[in-house]
Amino acid sequence: MANEGVHNIFQAGSFQAVRNNAAVGCYVIMPDHIHIFIRIGRGGKLSVTVKFLREGITKYLRRNNPDLRVWQPGFFDHVLRSGESYAEKWEYVRYNPVRAGLVKKPEEWLFQGEIETIVW
Repeated sequence: MANEGVHNIFQAGSFQAVRNNAAVGCYVIMPDHIHIFIRIGRGGKLSVTVKFLREGITKYLRRNNPDLRVWQPGFFDHVLRSGESYAEKWEYVRYNPVRAGLVKKPEEWLFQGEIETIVW
C-alpha cells in the first residue's frame, strides 16, 4: 500500500476531509496499514471521514486489480485527550517504519507527513 500513488491520493483526500468536518493531522502510510491522526469537529463523524479516505485509496489500487481486497472490516480508533498524548502517540507512530526495518530513521520514510496542524 505504501507507494507514491497511494500517498498522493491519500493527501488529496485528506485536504477534502474538511467536507466531513474533519482535519487530518499527522499520518504514516505503511505497506499494510495506515496511521492517521484525525480531529473531528462538531457534527462530524469519524466513520464518514475514514470511509471517504478509504474509498479514494481503494479506487486507485483497484485500477489494475479490480478484485483486490484492500481493507479489513472496521478500523481501530483511540481518543487522544491532550497535546501531550498526541505528541507521545505521534512519536511512537512515526517510528513504525524503523521498527519494521524499512528505514534507519523515521524521517527517511517517504510516506508520512502532516496535512494540518492539530492544535490542543
